[in-house]
Amino acid sequence: MACANPVRPPAKVQLEGEPPWHCALIADEDASAADMRAALHAATAYGLEPVPDDEHEAELLDDGRVRIWLRPTDADLDPFDNTIPDTYTLGAA
Repeated sequence: MACANPVRPPAKVQLEGEPPWHCALIADEDASAADMRAALHAATAYGLEPVPDDEHEAELLDDGRVRIWLRPTDADLDPFDNTIPDTYTLGAA
């Protein structure tokens, strides 16, 4: 599937999931701060933001990567509405 948004995260950080409610950034253990900034910028372009730590902390995966869960920036988006705006089309990298 082609990505509807031209902004892509750097190679060391993947934007994965089923938008808009089951998305995460998966960062390689050697991802730099600049990689993370670029990935967060890409997530924002898709209408996503990190879930605050007090709601769900980042997870260290068995392979050394880190998962940071994302949520829609639109607080009015209904998680039970089956229609997904084009903003949330991630596509394959």
